[in-house]
Amino acid sequence: MWQEEAWAVELPRLTPRVARAFRGGGRFRAMQRFTAAAFVLLLACLDARGARAAGDTVRLPGWQNGVYLSSGATQRLRGVSSGGGGSAGAGVDGAGALGSTTASTAVVGAGASPDSEDTGGLPVPDTIHVDPSKVTQISWAPRAYLYRGFLRSAECDYIVQTSAPRLQKSTVVDNDTGKSVPSSIRTSDGSFIARGADEVIADIERRIAEWSHVPVEHGEGLQVLRYEVGQKYEAHMDAFSDAFNQDDSKGGQRVATVLMYLSDVESGGETVFPLTSEKPHEGDDAFSACARRGVAVKARRGDALLFWSMDTSGKLDVKSTHAGCPVLSGVKWSATKWMHVGAFAVGHKSPFKSGVCDDEEDKCAAWARAGECEKNPAYMVGHPHEDGHCMRSCGKCPAGSRPNTEDAFQS
Repeated sequence: MWQEEAWAVELPRLTPRVARAFRGGGRFRAMQRFTAAAFVLLLACLDARGARAAGDTVRLPGWQNGVYLSSGATQRLRGVSSGGGGSAGAGVDGAGALGSTTASTAVVGAGASPDSEDTGGLPVPDTIHVDPSKVTQISWAPRAYLYRGFLRSAECDYIVQTSAPRLQKSTVVDNDTGKSVPSSIRTSDGSFIARGADEVIADIERRIAEWSHVPVEHGEGLQVLRYEVGQKYEAHMDAFSDAFNQDDSKGGQRVATVLMYLSDVESGGETVFPLTSEKPHEGDDAFSACARRGVAVKARRGDALLFWSMDTSGKLDVKSTHAGCPVLSGVKWSATKWMHVGAFAVGHKSPFKSGVCDDEEDKCAAWARAGECEKNPAYMVGHPHEDGHCMRSCGKCPAGSRPNTEDAFQS
């Protein structure tokens, strides 16, 4: 494949004020003041390998935010008991946890190397980091990189089994209204997983941000898709062409995509960039006729494809046009993360000014005493990178934040 020599990238030091703006979720809105051009310029400084060689000295803020660990669903997934043991845990629960009867739920052993080959269990959060040796540049126009084994097998299972009960007919964005509508060019079934929905999803999103250097807060939730035989997604760009979705309040234009493959596909189902100058698969019977039109990637369980919808000058890259080839045999599962130039607001946002954290409902204290912080964490304390309605009563306000006063609401 096409490769380039690596070169080191020294990122500028960020002041505490700017770092807080990246970390602040709904409480700090200073990030919105960064222009799209400035962010794209920063990304353009990152070489193909520099963008993925994420040592401790080159990580942007945003990917390593503090994560609120939801109730024990994912601990049970790993077979971690209240005493910290490694025995199998409970079965499927309301949060969409995998049943403990599958081998994939085994906890990663204490002596296992976090960056070793797939051990069959869900990884402990914050133990896996980008491994440059597993990344290959497959195209320069568009900029596209393939990461072998980005997801563990258990993570693929977790996403599929969490999403399967909620699958609906896939839609596309209408260019005139900016809303989701059915279309004949996209024939898959899909569902969405909210950003930071639980510690498993949050850890995957942390690694995406570490690899891409796009902060977690710039990403949408995961879109999970299932393609059966004959289903496809015709050539399209992930970048928006309508003004509604490009508004700064929604994070602006989509700048990059990470496409994760959750299953092996027997035949077909490749991702192809039909406008690339290179046609490396012409005459190769291992690829479908659809995939021979340009640079293409076979769907392989655990692999991930990162590509950019904007070039290094900040303009839309028409060569990022891509297609999901028809599945000829088997079933294709994938998960897509779209990332924006600016912070993408999702879920509930605190109405208070920067530095203020408090309850938003008069009944929060009573609800907390009744155990709602644990029973209903999404509403009470929020997901990672989002805000809950009863943060102070649940004891989840950040250190150093102050209670609300009458003039502490956002103007």
